[in-house]
Amino acid sequence: MRGVLGAIAVPFCVVVLGVGIQAAAFERPPRDALVASDALRELFRFRVMRATEVVGRHPVRATCVQGWFRPLHSRRPAPGELVLLSSGVKLYDFGNGIRRIGRRGAVSRFDLARFLLAGCPRFMAERVGSQLVRSRWVDTDASRADGVATLELSFGDRTKPIGLYVDRRTYRPVALRLAGAPKQGWSDLIAGGGRAAVLRVRQAFHLLAKSRNNA
Repeated sequence: MRGVLGAIAVPFCVVVLGVGIQAAAFERPPRDALVASDALRELFRFRVMRATEVVGRHPVRATCVQGWFRPLHSRRPAPGELVLLSSGVKLYDFGNGIRRIGRRGAVSRFDLARFLLAGCPRFMAERVGSQLVRSRWVDTDASRADGVATLELSFGDRTKPIGLYVDRRTYRPVALRLAGAPKQGWSDLIAGGGRAAVLRVRQAFHLLAKSRNNA
């Protein structure tokens, strides 16, 4: 089970180490690494993300709640993410892969895209941080999303990247784009949420998990 340090302290170390690696290689941290670290710092401020997703023809609303949860048939709480879609689909990840309530085994590419587009803050931040730590490709470009001046952080597969759009001034997440892996899709993001949002998700999971974090 991932401990508190693994869930909280390590991500910040990942960012610092990743920038340090690039600093050693390029004498100073490249702009892309600095922007990515600022965006990650902002992501880690949140435990809830709300999204409006478009995959294919039908948009759905999604709420991601992350924290420490006690899964069914487990005596110990574990860090993870719960994603509730307005279609009624319930997805989750407790560190052993993304799963869907009511179905066994790995999720479909469609469900995987839905989970990713929910924009769970730590889930996304860990993936960007992992890229930095391994000195792999993370690119940032000026852009616009929903009428807001943004920076797009592109990472993952260069041919089918994931694009995280953040406000150019505050680095708050604004939108997320999948260019084709696992499917093409887009979501508008609103970081944060109140107790009502957290309670609604927990109730939808039939109290599958009890969070130790506030929204």
